[in-house]
Amino acid sequence: MCHLLSAADFAHTLRVTVLNEENEVFIGLGDFAMPGHRGELLNGRNFVGLSTAGHTMEWYRRLPYGWRTTPTDIPTDWYMWHQILSVEPCRAVSGSNPSVIGLAQHLRKNWSFERRQKELLYWEEFSRDPDGAMKLSQITLKWLLVRRAELEKGYLEQQKYNAWLEKQRFGWEQQANTKDVEIRRLDEQANAKDVEIRRLGAECARFSSNFQNVLQSTSWQITRPLRIVAATTKRFARNFVLRSR
Repeated sequence: MCHLLSAADFAHTLRVTVLNEENEVFIGLGDFAMPGHRGELLNGRNFVGLSTAGHTMEWYRRLPYGWRTTPTDIPTDWYMWHQILSVEPCRAVSGSNPSVIGLAQHLRKNWSFERRQKELLYWEEFSRDPDGAMKLSQITLKWLLVRRAELEKGYLEQQKYNAWLEKQRFGWEQQANTKDVEIRRLDEQANAKDVEIRRLGAECARFSSNFQNVLQSTSWQITRPLRIVAATTKRFARNFVLRSR
């Protein structure tokens, strides 16, 4: 930590979180050298544990508040890191060596006292081993290699999925183009039908107007009695024929 702070205002090392009795571990990764990671911490993703962080006294005296009471439901450590990183220009660095072994409490809620004691004694003995730091670094490296392999596998799978999506997109575009052509054809037909409907409507209006003119004409009124006589004669003749049969 002293080495990191010799050229920085705020620094952190790695925390190795032990998940279970098989000594499977997890390491929360973040690197202040990457602007995106710094932004993620400011936005709430805390990858800096309380026991893995350090700051210089000089920078602490520049803070507007320093350590203070944390609002309810906000992690105390993140609240402090947010304050430190919000003061510019804060030189923050991330270390690559593990310095903390964490036995997560929330993963051991149902453990018995004897079970917890056994685990604590194991890691206490581990920490006293002269080669403990090197072994912890080896554990970290192994986890990082596994994680890298997982990420590479995920990347390749994502590449395959992207290629499949691209193929699907091409097919969907072809279908969409075909549908567009069909839609344009149907639109043209619909427009032609609209023109025909308007033409027929105009014809109907013209015939209706002509019919009304005929009904209101003088000749139609004069010949009305003749049409009545003719219709009556036709009806009489038809009835006579039917009775004669």
